[in-house]
Order: sequence, then structure tokens, then C-alpha cells
Amino acid sequence: MMRLPEEFVAKEIIPYIRSKLVHHLFKNLKISQREIAALLWIRQPTVSKILSKPPEEGEMKNYFSSKKIESFIRNAAKNLLSRQWNANDFIISINQLIWKSLMGGELCHYHKSLYPELKQLQCDACFRLFESLHGTAREREEKLQALRQCYLTLKKFPEIVSLIPEVRTNIVIATSDSRSTNDIAAFPGRITVHHNTLQTLDEPEFGASKHLGSILLKARFFFKNIECATCIRHSPQIISILRKMNHKIESLPRTDAYKGNFLSMFNDVFQKMKEQDKKAPLLVFDPGTLGFEPVIYIFHEDLSSLTELLISVATKINKKQERMQFP
Repeated sequence: MMRLPEEFVAKEIIPYIRSKLVHHLFKNLKISQREIAALLWIRQPTVSKILSKPPEEGEMKNYFSSKKIESFIRNAAKNLLSRQWNANDFIISINQLIWKSLMGGELCHYHKSLYPELKQLQCDACFRLFESLHGTAREREEKLQALRQCYLTLKKFPEIVSLIPEVRTNIVIATSDSRSTNDIAAFPGRITVHHNTLQTLDEPEFGASKHLGSILLKARFFFKNIECATCIRHSPQIISILRKMNHKIESLPRTDAYKGNFLSMFNDVFQKMKEQDKKAPLLVFDPGTLGFEPVIYIFHEDLSSLTELLISVATKINKKQERMQFP
């Protein structure tokens, strides 16, 4: 099997750039090992190990201009020392250097020289790959940003905690071409409540929810316009509020016939809703069973509409409770 361009990147280009940058900061700019470690997000013993031997070019001398590398090293050192670059900027700058070399640049030409068949085929694999991933990467980042914004918006409303089930919850969102839970973004470890406010364990990421993500995929099989989902606490009060808002609620058929097959239950519910030409939001009540808390699943066309619905329901619950306390 031929050596892929990525092997040159992982084994030669990145280690060489890291080594050159460390040597430049230490020997030319007189930066201490401890400061270099902090600048490059590595440990001080790693800096010491890198400085123990000169940078090794390997085959890089055959395809990368030394002037280009030197220019990158000086620019990187300048921007890191002046704090013009953060970790994100550093990653982007290195990847730009690498991607340009792959798409018709030095590494592309060198790779073709090693494997003449690629030159005969007029290989454009990297061009096609990056072109296909461009839209996908943009969409995935937009979905993650939408989840962050949704969470921050909900967190501004203390009433939202009244909707959180005892088993806690999550909010999931799918990409337009989602095929597995790896295409569904969610919050790792679910959304919980701490000191009467929403709390997440970490930033949203793809593949973080197998349970709710799988249910959303099932919903999208029948309703292509459904993009996101969540589950909220069940109570007669919440059911009453949702019905007064003209939302119809289907019940999950938890019968022995399904033998606990959760997705089969949802499959039949969504099929029924499809036949009835139901429109978003889709609401499914899970009555629960021994060891399973009753909850209400909500599926919507877009995250902003789902956010608005959750805030509306939570606000109505709060107002109703206030009227009960102060008749």
C-alpha cells in the first residue's frame, strides 16, 4: 500500500515544525524552557527532549522549501509571543500551511513523483476531499454553535429547571445528511441542574448522545424536516399547558409486544403520526414503566423554535404556580 500524504504530515512535517519552533524560541529568542512549554501547550520535559537533538527534516527537504518553513517559524514565534495567536489560531495556521501543500503544492507534487500512476491519473484526491468537506465542516460548526446558544438562552430563565426530569435531559440536533449518532450533536453527560440552574459537563459535541440521538434519527426517517429534539418532565400540569397551546400528544405504546425494544415503539408512533400528517412540533409521551421515569419527547424543525417552546411552557408553569400561591 502506498504511503498516504497524511503520513508525511504526521511523521515529518508536524514534528519538524514543532522542533524548529522550539529551537528558534530557545536559541534565537532566548525564551526559557518553561515559557516555551506554556506558549506551545506542551510540558517542560517535552521541550527539554526536543532541544536535546537538532530538528530532523527527513524527506521534507525534497518537498518543502526551507525558506517557507523558516518564514512560518518566525511568524508563529512573533504571534505567539505577542499573544496575537491563541491555540485555535495556531492550529489554523499550521493546517493552512499543510493544506496548501496538499492541494497542488509541494507535498502534492512530491507524492506524485513517488507514485507515477497518480501523475498519470492527474490525481485530485485532496482537492475533491476538501471540497466535499467544506460544506460539511461549516454545517457541523453551525450546529454546535446553535446548541451553545440554545443552552445559554435557556439558562437565562430559572423556570426552565421545572421541565428537567429526574433522569436529566439533553438537547440534540442533526446535520442535514445525518446517518448515525455521530452526525447528531448533543451535550456529553446530559444537561443537569445544580443550585437551581442548568448545568452541562462540557461543550456540545457530535456523537455525545446515543439514546436521544437514535430516537431523533428515527424521527428523521419519517419526517425529513425534523432537526432537533429534547425530553422534558411529565406532569398533568405540563400536559394541560401543551394541550392549551394546541399541541397534540401521542403516547408511546409500552406493551409486552415490543419486548422493551425502544426504537420499535418510536418507529410505530412516528409511522402513525406520518399517516396522520402531523406537523412539527411532534410530541410523544412515554408513560414509563418500572425503573423508567415518564417523560415527554419533543421533536422540532429548528432549534430556535424548540427553545421558544421550552421557555413558553416553563413560563406558563411558573405563572400558574404563582396564581396557586397567591389566589
